[in-house]
Amino acid sequence: MRVLTLGINGLLGSNVVTSALDQNHEVFGTYHTTVPSFDISMQQLDVTETDRVSEVVRSVDPDWVINCAAMTDVDGCERAPDRASEINAQPMEALSEACSNSSARLLHVSTDYVFGGGQTGPYDELATPDPRQVYGRSKLAGEQIVRKQAQDPLIARLSFVYGIHRHSKSLAGFPAWLMSALDENESVSSIRISTYHRHAPAKLLVRSWSSSMRDSLASFT
Repeated sequence: MRVLTLGINGLLGSNVVTSALDQNHEVFGTYHTTVPSFDISMQQLDVTETDRVSEVVRSVDPDWVINCAAMTDVDGCERAPDRASEINAQPMEALSEACSNSSARLLHVSTDYVFGGGQTGPYDELATPDPRQVYGRSKLAGEQIVRKQAQDPLIARLSFVYGIHRHSKSLAGFPAWLMSALDENESVSSIRISTYHRHAPAKLLVRSWSSSMRDSLASFT
């Protein structure tokens, strides 16, 4: 299976690459600035350059495209809402169209920030989105484009992803923040996690996707 991952320098993207390699898939990736040290075919890509998005997908001709590229800084999105839309929403039209033209399935990584937090229990696929922040609104807009334009896409709404960054080999996410705070002798007594709060280990997420992708591709073809 040919797998193209956008955003392989991030925590999730780096785990997608290593998992796909472990399963002997043909692995391709894109990065924005820093060239990662993976032994795969890589291309530099700014997802806001929509012509390049189409060109990369066409040149790789993948079975699956996994979109991990995003502006995920919640505070940064509030400060630069136009930029958040330029990265998280607008490129999805070109990406979805390119996937459809190449007969590639698209797995689009989204976020639980598309929900407002007012529900008393866990959210499921049928829950009504109600984003309260720019980040959530931009990701929901991206989802809506993917649903409309892509051919039978998968959308994964993730929550607080953490794990080992497979390029830098460093811990990332909530555990990294907690360890840093403790190293600096900062107080963490104010941390409160609700009953319904969920953290998502990156490696297990990717493993769970792998079987779903194989099954979905078989039924799709």
